Amino acid sequence: MKYYVIVCLALGSVILQGMEPSKELYNAITQGKKKEVQKFAKNCVLERRDTLGRTVLHMAVVAGKPVIADILINECPKLLHIGDRQGRIPLHYAAFCGRMPMVKYLVDAKSEIERKDANLWTPLFYAVAELHLQVADLLISNGAQADRRSKKGETLIHASIPQKPCEEERETKVQTLHHSMLQYLIKQKMVSGCITDYQWKSPVKKARENLPENDMARKYLEHLESERQKPPR
Repeated sequence: MKYYVIVCLALGSVILQGMEPSKELYNAITQGKKKEVQKFAKNCVLERRDTLGRTVLHMAVVAGKPVIADILINECPKLLHIGDRQGRIPLHYAAFCGRMPMVKYLVDAKSEIERKDANLWTPLFYAVAELHLQVADLLISNGAQADRRSKKGETLIHASIPQKPCEEERETKVQTLHHSMLQYLIKQKMVSGCITDYQWKSPVKKARENLPENDMARKYLEHLESERQKPPR
């Protein structure tokens, strides 16, 4: 759906350095085997990471296993705050994947809602980029700031727009989700739709570059732009 950074873990290729037996632990986490995970958690160094810097909690998050995540966090609370090589903590992954129960669990467990990765993206940026409206609303309701900007000066509105031109028209469902996300951010949360990034690119300009002419989200941003340019009555 997006060409941006995170890809949900290629679970089959994960090898945790220094953890034995890694394959068995991986299988126990992804299959939700509580007793086996509890056994491994008592005997393994849970802070160990794979080659991309991910921990066992990142794995549990992507697998969508809140119960397993709870076991791991109770055994090693610092897992909540360990980022991968790009600085992305498990909450970034949960927001990206749109796993609402997992996001709620991590938020309740006091994960860092405003944690920035190497691109200064917070978990909220990932939720918006993947058009997970309920996740975005949950994060904002729990203190995530909607006025943050990325390393490139992007706002949440920029983040919602594909990073590369769409080669074909998007499905109506995706267009509707994007339109709803924009309305939520701009109308309800008062996120400006006209702030440019550090290359002076506004959201509507990015939309014109990357979205088809008849795309609902692009037409909505163009409508807002035309309304702003009207002289005051």
